[in-house]
Amino acid sequence: QGRQQDEVLRVTTVTRRGVAADDAREAVSTLVLRLARHGAGRLLDRVKHELRTDSAAVQKRDAHYFFCLAEWLLAWRRERAAVLSRRLSRAAREGSSSEDFSESVFFPRSLLKLVDVFTVKSCLDDLSRAKDRKQRLEVERSASLYREILRALEALQHGDRDSRKDRSRLAKKEVPPDETCSAVASGMLDKVFFAPEAADPLPTLLRDWKGGQHTKRYACDLVEILHATTKIMDSHKHGNSQEYLRKILKPVQTLDIYGALLEAFSSNAPAINHFVYAFLRRVAQCPLEGMTD
Repeated sequence: QGRQQDEVLRVTTVTRRGVAADDAREAVSTLVLRLARHGAGRLLDRVKHELRTDSAAVQKRDAHYFFCLAEWLLAWRRERAAVLSRRLSRAAREGSSSEDFSESVFFPRSLLKLVDVFTVKSCLDDLSRAKDRKQRLEVERSASLYREILRALEALQHGDRDSRKDRSRLAKKEVPPDETCSAVASGMLDKVFFAPEAADPLPTLLRDWKGGQHTKRYACDLVEILHATTKIMDSHKHGNSQEYLRKILKPVQTLDIYGALLEAFSSNAPAINHFVYAFLRRVAQCPLEGMTD
């Protein structure tokens, strides 16, 4: 039963095609939109309160279901943002639109509760705990949520970059990212990557990866996390993507992951092949100094 519920919660992260799949995605999107507008914030606050206080009402797997729900909602946000971006692009070419394309439409504000300190810390703590206990499936599940959290923080920090140019073109003026959301995202990224107690889990996850012991989905999650992390390092004032690249190249498992995905190049999703190409391009352009330390 738990596995069935997991599959239901992952519906937006699975590639499906056809009329029935389109209808299912539209139904799910309508449901989540209504939830986001009418009570998602209160629901998430209540769930996190129960988890935070560790009351008797909390069951052992409740945190697991919360993480699955959080990943699902953030994955839905990203998929819907891509759909809206395509609509916006058409409207920008036509020069007018009656549809609302504000930043809050691309990132419903009630979902900000999924990238707060409690959720991010809980995800990172669960990753560390599962790794220490060698619970590989738990590590993979928390890594999927961490991937979506990074993507969400990236979108908040810069605004929805895929749509900002078209929104500026439609508004006939530069549309900056929301200052409040950008400050929140920057503060959270500082805690994860640049604070004295920074808890970036990726180097350890890469070092612990072993071929044949993890799923292909997990390997895809890791390369997407690395792709998002290097982009954050590129744009952050304290970031250094070349130094970070040298750090994650030290364990040989990093290149093993990319080698395994290159072997499956023809069956990979286009986005995964893009992440592999972007990484290899970075490696080719990275200066050799410090690589042998």
